Amino acid sequence: MPDLDRGHIELIAHDIARHDICYSHLGDELIDHVCCEVESEMGNGFDFGEAYTRVMNRIGPQRFRKIQEETLYAVDTKYRNMKKTMKVSGIAGTIILGFAAMFKIQHWPPAGILLTLGAVTLAFVFMPSSLMVLWKESHSRKRLFLYISALMAGAFFIIGTLFKLQHWPGAGVILTISAISGVVLFMPAFIAGRLREHGKGQVGAITVLAAVGAMLYGTGMFFKIMHWPLSGALMFTGMVVLCLVAVPWYTVITWKDEAHISARFIYLLTGLLLVIVPGALINLNLQRSFDEGFYRFHEDQVTMRHYLTENNDLLVASNSGSPDYEIMTGLNRRTSEMIELIGLIQEKMFLLSGGMPESPVEEAGTISGNGSIRGRWGMPFQPFAEIVSTGPGTLAQKELDEALSGYVDYINGFLPGTEAGRYDWLVDLSDNFRAMPGEEKNLSLISWMHSLELLKNGILIAETDILRSLAGNN
Repeated sequence: MPDLDRGHIELIAHDIARHDICYSHLGDELIDHVCCEVESEMGNGFDFGEAYTRVMNRIGPQRFRKIQEETLYAVDTKYRNMKKTMKVSGIAGTIILGFAAMFKIQHWPPAGILLTLGAVTLAFVFMPSSLMVLWKESHSRKRLFLYISALMAGAFFIIGTLFKLQHWPGAGVILTISAISGVVLFMPAFIAGRLREHGKGQVGAITVLAAVGAMLYGTGMFFKIMHWPLSGALMFTGMVVLCLVAVPWYTVITWKDEAHISARFIYLLTGLLLVIVPGALINLNLQRSFDEGFYRFHEDQVTMRHYLTENNDLLVASNSGSPDYEIMTGLNRRTSEMIELIGLIQEKMFLLSGGMPESPVEEAGTISGNGSIRGRWGMPFQPFAEIVSTGPGTLAQKELDEALSGYVDYINGFLPGTEAGRYDWLVDLSDNFRAMPGEEKNLSLISWMHSLELLKNGILIAETDILRSLAGNN
């Protein structure tokens, strides 16, 4: 039987070392086993290159790590316990989150509890135990930063999503940390590791391309969750890079010579089809669907406001000979001023949030007038607090409250003492678009626009009631 020379043995030892075989004496035993197999093949008439290729194909690319895992599982109690913890917590957390999603869709009460339990299980049990198992199996200091950054990005994303779904404060900060950990720390470490493993050939180039696509897609998802602009463009670009460039290219150079379809190929395509594509399509259409509902509501409210305004103006005009005509005219003028004030506030909020002015000239009060904001809105989900605090010339809520309180006091003055405070419900209506304590920063602009439209029509309804009362007295 032919013997291997020192160069052949060193080549085999180097290839086995690339599989992160860290368990004592196992590496030497694997090298000895492969050398014996190669010598056996060379005894059948193959040269070293052909014999080594046949042996490695027979063993398979993942077999060395699998042998190490089996060895550690058999002799290391701590590793065995961590492995069990990782598997149980991963399965349990996933199942709990699955039920939580169903409960959330059905609006059943335990949804919040299940979401919290599933997220905590995955973030604080599964992720740390996975990190310990990976470290135990590799002891690679070069990959330690990769593992830690992956743990940070995954754990913070799970907890941040939980906070966002539960409307708890701090969700934006946690998701920002997750995005930074994933895009700035994990992805560069992953690219560096893959380049060290595969060099700068086609696989290395595909790795960089796929990582860039994943970063774009992940950044777009983060922007979508935070309701920032460009989320759709980032997600679409990332999806195109991954699905139309990186994956087809990787398939051509990796599996073109495969006689049968491998399980890895099936899982790769399934993951893209079931996660990336539907996720992108759903998120790309989510804001459009939400906007459409608001536009339809806004236009319906504008139509109602025009009807109420014309009806009140007609009611005043039809009582021109009444002794209370001057009072009715004053009420109508005061109401118009209040409606105009609210419309100007809406208009400034709209423009400051990235809305596109009408062409060629932007007229104040477009939202309060006949103009439509359909298709011209920039960032409807931007927190209203940012608009109020940073927008020049925008009235603060305190000033709006003062104007509304003065108007309510004015119209309550038309009532007899037995009906005092009859129109205080207008102030209560304005309270409906206040956030819960601690949530003021999370109240979106679109919520304010919605409530201000209701407020304007509420004011007009109150005016109608008083005008009819005055007209009836005559």
